[in-house]
Amino acid sequence: MTTNELASKKILFATYSSEGHINPLTGMAKHLQGLGCEVKFYVSDHFDAKMKSIGIDYYPISKANDSNSETIRKQYPELITTNDPVEKHKIYQKILVKTAKDSFEDIQDIYSSFPFDLVITTCAYLSIPLIRYKFQVPVVSVGVIPLAEDEETGAKNTPLPQENAINFKEGSNPYAELLTAQGVPYQKAEIVNILKFLTRQASLYLQIGTPEFEYKHDHLGENIRYVGALSPYLKPASENKWYDERLEKYAKIVFVTQGTVESDTAKLIEPTLQAFINTDTLVIATTGGKGTQLLKEKYVADNLIIEDYIPYADVMPYASAYITNGGYGGTILSIRNRLPLVAAGLHEGKNEVCARIGYFKIGIDLKTESPTSQAIYDAVQEILENKVYKDNIVNLSDDMNTYNPLALSVKYIKELLNKES
Repeated sequence: MTTNELASKKILFATYSSEGHINPLTGMAKHLQGLGCEVKFYVSDHFDAKMKSIGIDYYPISKANDSNSETIRKQYPELITTNDPVEKHKIYQKILVKTAKDSFEDIQDIYSSFPFDLVITTCAYLSIPLIRYKFQVPVVSVGVIPLAEDEETGAKNTPLPQENAINFKEGSNPYAELLTAQGVPYQKAEIVNILKFLTRQASLYLQIGTPEFEYKHDHLGENIRYVGALSPYLKPASENKWYDERLEKYAKIVFVTQGTVESDTAKLIEPTLQAFINTDTLVIATTGGKGTQLLKEKYVADNLIIEDYIPYADVMPYASAYITNGGYGGTILSIRNRLPLVAAGLHEGKNEVCARIGYFKIGIDLKTESPTSQAIYDAVQEILENKVYKDNIVNLSDDMNTYNPLALSVKYIKELLNKES
């Protein structure tokens, strides 16, 4: 298939309405649009400004519950009040199955006016087998979290499928009922480990990252391809980059963020600010717009910078350590910037990212969601003093930078479409 042949294709991007799922797809979407593909998104109105800013039309959520990172905790307050991981998994199970059913109905409506040739989504999207079966079109899934495959014995110490996947076990199985109702064939044992099932259901699975940041696997699916650091779309660099003169004043700089979903700043941001307030270390904290002004009033010091959001690309080149709750996108960016990490996250699969950070010794896994200020301070000092973390992340970054993510993605998509045709 030539680029001209690819240019005639209609491509629908459809996944969950959260930054962690939408953002990694925007770079690929713009690239395919630039090759002449007709590209559209199916996404929440919450992303209206983002879609307009990158110049891609979208179909808004209609029948499905319009949940996004800002509204999901209001719509499902039990996510906040429940601390038991098993109960949380049951809540997510209910949310994801309902979203799959309703969004599939929306996509059926979209197909009547936009008969797509290809759907591109992310790895946890439960509608993948429904779309493939109903429309008989290929579905490309992008791995925006670590790969959910079987590892060699002893390869790691915190297996994602058992601890963090939204697993559907014996008894009441709403996802099985949905698949059966739509006539989608499946084996009962397959959907116990739902992430692995969805990985295998995709026509093509593009994993963000490289094998060097992956455990050794006994059986890797034939549809899996690594594409390196697939990044969100960024407009051409302007002269208005974020900058603060204190970046030049401090030799040690720590960057801390909890991503866009976690709203409790007491888990990571506040203990980091407390650990370094009035020290010789500059702390740059981004809150995602959660409690920024209150934090500015509570933590006042020349060595603390607290903002809603600062582009990672404007901060990471200056930083000495990155403190994170285990978001995969931020971790990949940290690797690209050769920036060792301090990781503290447990839920929503974040412990799997944190475990990799510790396993490959590109940082320190604190194995908690709520580290003390002392634990954070000690971990940063260890990273600054022990060059093994910097050496390891430099090597991993060099490996990742040998990949051309967009070129590889297009290559694999062309191969898929040729095969399907």
